[in-house]
Amino acid sequence: MRTMLRGKLTLLFMSFALVLAIPTVALGDNVQTNDVDTGANTSKEPGQSGTANVRIVGTNSPGGDFAGCNVSTTNPATVSFSGSPSGKVTFDGSGSVQITECGSSGAKQLGYQVSSSAQPGDVITVSTSTTGGATGSKYSEDSFTISVTSPPVPSDTTAPVITDVGPTYGPDGSNDWYKSAVTNQFRAADAGSGFASPLTNPYTFTQSSGADEGSAVKINSGPVSDVAGNTNPGIDSTAFKIDLSDPVVNITNAPAEDAKVGICNGIPSPSYTANDVISGVATESDAFTLQPNANSGVGTYTYRAEATDNAGRSGSATRSYSVVYGGAYGGVLQPINANGTSNFKLGSTVPVKFKLECSSGSIANAVAHISVKKVAGGSGEINENISTSAPHDGTQFRYDATNQQYIFNLSTKPLSAGQHEVTIALNDGTTRTASFDLRK
Repeated sequence: MRTMLRGKLTLLFMSFALVLAIPTVALGDNVQTNDVDTGANTSKEPGQSGTANVRIVGTNSPGGDFAGCNVSTTNPATVSFSGSPSGKVTFDGSGSVQITECGSSGAKQLGYQVSSSAQPGDVITVSTSTTGGATGSKYSEDSFTISVTSPPVPSDTTAPVITDVGPTYGPDGSNDWYKSAVTNQFRAADAGSGFASPLTNPYTFTQSSGADEGSAVKINSGPVSDVAGNTNPGIDSTAFKIDLSDPVVNITNAPAEDAKVGICNGIPSPSYTANDVISGVATESDAFTLQPNANSGVGTYTYRAEATDNAGRSGSATRSYSVVYGGAYGGVLQPINANGTSNFKLGSTVPVKFKLECSSGSIANAVAHISVKKVAGGSGEINENISTSAPHDGTQFRYDATNQQYIFNLSTKPLSAGQHEVTIALNDGTTRTASFDLRK
C-alpha cells in the first residue's frame, strides 16, 4: 500500500514537472490585433471631395475600445490609404495619418477627392494598410467604397462668355505691323451647365490669319455652346495690322535680261518703280555695278532696286545686260584686206590694225589681244608691201593716238607658208577674225 502510494506521488510529481516544462514564450509576445475603422460607404460626383474618419480600437475583449490597445504616443501607428481602380481618387498630403491613441479620442481625418477622370457608375474601393504600434502589433484593416454618381443638371439659361486674350506674340514687323500669320487667343467660361464639347483648360481657342491683310484685321472666335444648349455665336478680336506681301519692284528703261547693247547706242540709265498696297513703301534704294572694267564702258551691268514697306518686308528686282563694242568695230584695216585676199612674204612683219569708233569719236581705252593660227596651205603671188616696223612683244595691241587706231606688228618669222587666221579678242568678251596668206 505504501509502495503504491509512493508510485502515485511520483507520477503526479512527474506530470507537474511536465506542465512546468511547457514553453512560456507565447505568453510573453504581447501580440495584439487592433481594428482599423474608417466609417461607412459613400457616394460622390467626379471632382467632389470627402473625408475619411480613421480610428484604431483594441481587441474585442471586455473593456471597450481601449481594451488590448497597443498604440500610444511612443508607439504610434500609421494608416495609409489607397484606391482601386488606380487614378480614380487622390488623397491629401502623403495619403496617410498617424494615430497615437485608440478609440474616438485618437481619431484622425484624411481628405480625399474623386478624380475628374472617374465616370458615373464607377465604384472605387478605398483600403487601409497599417504599420507601427507596439512590438508585435497586428491590424485588422478596413475599407469603404465610393460610388461615383452623375451631377444634377442645373437649370441654365446663360450662354458661355468669350473674352479676347489677344495674339500669342507681339508684332514681328515694324511700326506695329505683323508680317507673318497671326494666331489670336480667346478664353471661354461657363458658370452654368458647362461646355457641350470638352475644352482644354483654360478654354483657349486659336485661329490663324493668312487670307486677310490690312490695318484693321479681325479674327472671330467661332461659336461656343454649353450643355443646356445656350450658344455664344462668337466675338471678333481686337483689330490689328498685318502685311504678308513684299513690296513690288519693277525695273524700267533697261534692256531685256542678258541682252547685249552696242556701246555706240549709249549705255542705258535704268529706273524703277516700287509699290506696296498694304502698308505702303517706307524706303527705296538702287545699286548699279559694272564688271570687270568699270572705266571702259563695256562689260556686264547689273542693276538692282530694292524697297522696304512699313511692315519691314523687303522686295527687290534685278536686271543684267552686257555692253559690247558692236558696230564700233569697223573691221581690220590695210594692209590686210577684209576679204582675206592679202598675201605677205613669209618672215615679214604684218601690221594688224583696227578701229573702235562711234559718231561721237574714237574709243581709246579698249584692251585687245591677238592670236594667230595656220588654217590652210594657201596660194597666190605676194601682193602686199612688206612692213619695216619692229614687231611687238607679247600679244597686246597698242593704241596709236595719231591715227586713232589699234595696231599690232605681227612677226611672221615663227610661222610657215600658208593661209593664217588672226583672232582679235576684245575686252567686251567678243572676238573678231581676219585671214591672210604667207608666201616664200
